[in-house]
Amino acid sequence: MDLPQDAAENLGIIRRLMERATVYRALSAPTALAAGFLALAVAAGQIVFHRPPDATGIVGGTPREQSAAFILPWLLTLAAVGVVNGWFLARDARQRSEPFFSSGMRLAFGQMLPPLLAGAVFTVSDLAWGRDPLTTVGIWLLFYGLALLSTSVFAPRSLVGLGMAFLGAALGFATIRLLGFAFAPMFPNFVWAAWVMMGTFGLFHLVYAAFAWRDATAPAVEIT
Repeated sequence: MDLPQDAAENLGIIRRLMERATVYRALSAPTALAAGFLALAVAAGQIVFHRPPDATGIVGGTPREQSAAFILPWLLTLAAVGVVNGWFLARDARQRSEPFFSSGMRLAFGQMLPPLLAGAVFTVSDLAWGRDPLTTVGIWLLFYGLALLSTSVFAPRSLVGLGMAFLGAALGFATIRLLGFAFAPMFPNFVWAAWVMMGTFGLFHLVYAAFAWRDATAPAVEIT
């Protein structure tokens, strides 16, 4: 295995990714817009249509039922956003006469895979054991932020900023819970989790979409 040659190839891939930062911002903006609006809609639905406490005082049934009622709609939302993002990437690849799984995509996916895989494992665990939705939300904020920041070497500044926003939200959220500050009892944790998702995965993505479109119209920076 020729390590110097592999390193040179990776540097070349990173340079091409940085040179195409404007293109990637333009591609990611509509995906972020779709993700933001879908997150707002799903969170609003969970807030409005959550099941009231039953005779035992448990909101939404057993802990597993409550966890499933919270997680499954978000997994469907993730799948929908993935389809939208894949469509935009495939269209751009066709226009550039490049393969869909280009060297740049493989590098970016390889960087993001560890935190995304860790988040997936924790999500399955939460679903299986019926953990508090607030715990699941904290996990999603953390690993999504880490996944975005893993591409900071070649990602546009706006994407790095989005990753920092999610990481900051995760740490702030964890600190609040660690210090024992209780959420207002007027809403169950299920509803508070939906509010957090609305304020992060909903609003953060909408703000990012606005900045990404703005940056996409700015002059490209030449990489030397």
